[in-house]
Amino acid sequence: MKGRRCDVDGRKNLIPLSARDPEERREIARKGGLASGAARRRKRTFGQVFAALLPRAVALDGLDEIARLAEGLGPITAQEAIALALICKAMKGDTPAFNAIRDTLGEKPGQKVEGALEGRITLALAGELDEFAQ
Repeated sequence: MKGRRCDVDGRKNLIPLSARDPEERREIARKGGLASGAARRRKRTFGQVFAALLPRAVALDGLDEIARLAEGLGPITAQEAIALALICKAMKGDTPAFNAIRDTLGEKPGQKVEGALEGRITLALAGELDEFAQ
């Protein structure tokens, strides 16, 4: 490694990029790009796992409450089972479960977005925010 050594915040033996050769900077940048690409692939793969698993059919053995709600639906997907579990929790009085369902349906108070004529979008603001909208 070429370049001068520096002491940054008590850390010795660090060589700043400005003191490195252009080839060395390019190599460091290349390694960073490869690591970034690998991290993006890992994250995307995790999302793809959910996307692949949620539509699969699930067995409702041992999930009595969900099975009762799913009666007559036939085989249900993991996504539907999760939604039914959330409904079960909300029906028992779990407020965060209720809020999650309400928000997913787009009925969150104060953040409702309504489509208007001619492709424009108007926002219906919560009462305390109306005075600032004018």
